[in-house]
Amino acid sequence: MTRINTNVAALRGLQSVQKANNTLGTSLQRLSTGLQINNGKDNPSGLIASETLRSQVTAIEQSIKNSNRANNVIATADSALGEINGLLNQVRGLVQEGLNTGALSDSEVSANQLQIDAALNAINRIAGNTSFAGDKLIDGSKAFTKAVTTADQAKLTDIQLNEALFGSSSSITVDATITTAAAKGTLYYTGGGLTQATTVEVSGSKGSQVLFFGASSSEADITNAINNTSDVTGVTAASVAGTNATASIAGPTTTADLSFAAASAGTAGNNTSVAFAAGTTNTTTVSVSTAGAVTVSLAVETGAAATGSSTGASTNATDDLSFTAASVGTAGNNTSIAFAAAAGSTASVSVSGSAITVNLAVETQATAATSSVAGPTTNTYDDLSFSAVTAGTSGNNITVAFTQATDATTTASVSGNAITIALGYDTTGSVLVGTADDVVTAIGANTNVSALVSATAGGSGTGVLATAAASSLSGGASSGAITTTASQAAALISANTNASALVTVGGAGTSATTTFATAAAANLSG
Repeated sequence: MTRINTNVAALRGLQSVQKANNTLGTSLQRLSTGLQINNGKDNPSGLIASETLRSQVTAIEQSIKNSNRANNVIATADSALGEINGLLNQVRGLVQEGLNTGALSDSEVSANQLQIDAALNAINRIAGNTSFAGDKLIDGSKAFTKAVTTADQAKLTDIQLNEALFGSSSSITVDATITTAAAKGTLYYTGGGLTQATTVEVSGSKGSQVLFFGASSSEADITNAINNTSDVTGVTAASVAGTNATASIAGPTTTADLSFAAASAGTAGNNTSVAFAAGTTNTTTVSVSTAGAVTVSLAVETGAAATGSSTGASTNATDDLSFTAASVGTAGNNTSIAFAAAAGSTASVSVSGSAITVNLAVETQATAATSSVAGPTTNTYDDLSFSAVTAGTSGNNITVAFTQATDATTTASVSGNAITIALGYDTTGSVLVGTADDVVTAIGANTNVSALVSATAGGSGTGVLATAAASSLSGGASSGAITTTASQAAALISANTNASALVTVGGAGTSATTTFATAAAANLSG
């Protein structure tokens, strides 16, 4: 039997059919997709070019969508701002109308005020509720995005930027100079619950909000209303329990003290004062003034208290001290007061029986006289400090004056103990140009001046100084000199329980600032 193993013609026909089918499939794919290149085998280089163009087209289409969305955001915010502008114009018109007090009745003025309050409330509501896709637009949340360095986080708890110029950069570095530490403002309300309907406008760092309270609103209602709008105003409230103002008066022993407490809690008690005065009879009485001043007139014995006096360091009567025995009678005649030099720089008071000794502080080593000159501002970086080269009281005779030079060079000169600093002067601009550093250099350049004083500039020393009349250095003291003043001696006696139980101190010397002098023991008399 004849067998046909290979049919060449049929194989060729089958191959032609398969090729036609493949060609047909490619054509149908191109017709259905509308693309000539559907995969890499169609056109490798063309596919690369088409995909590149496709990505660019996708990015451009998305950019157009972003632009349209941005336009919608701006249009939303612009519409809200337009409404706010209309309300502000309405408020301005009502305020201007309110100036016509001669032609408007009280009811009309009240109606206008209600309309103004409603407009302000509407403005706050618009600012707080205007949003696009849930993102608020004009409530202040669209401020600059800020990032504080780790090193400065402990120094800055909050920072606000109102304006910045970025140029072509997406971010800029900001150097913050802290001149005064910020503090949150506080306001205390002590009026308790409301007795009539009240309108309150709360304004803070984020905005303002008008709150309406009924006639029976409690402190808790007020607190809750303010806290409920804190996201709009930035203001929070808290109810603080009041405390009674207190005071204490020490008696002659630890068992004879008095303590006082205000009858009502709150700050009003801080205005109450209690004074103790010697009465005119042997009966203790109490009187109260309308200003909250309580005066206790203490019973006194009939008779006279012993007195004495001590002169200060000079014949100037303002340095004198007067003493009066704490108890009326002859017992005070046994009280004596002596002023002695202490063994060191600390003043003290000691009592032995009826003998009071005031140990006046003594300078243990010589001190150089000093002085300071303030710069053009309160910034201490521009200040100058002077110190006498030689320690002792001689430095107190040195004076320093500031004058205007004839040119831009700052110079220093001396005549005896009088130092004159001629500050550099710009004749073209008619302004002084001499800085703190210039003065330090000028003093160092003059051997006669630098032999009297040394000068130090604070901080940068670049601040321009001003002319000033001659002023003396002060504070120079020699070793062994008494440094306790009359007022300090009086304060030491008054602060010592045992001494103040014997005498009270008075006289002009209680306010004198010159140093006191030693004096032998002297008894009170009379």
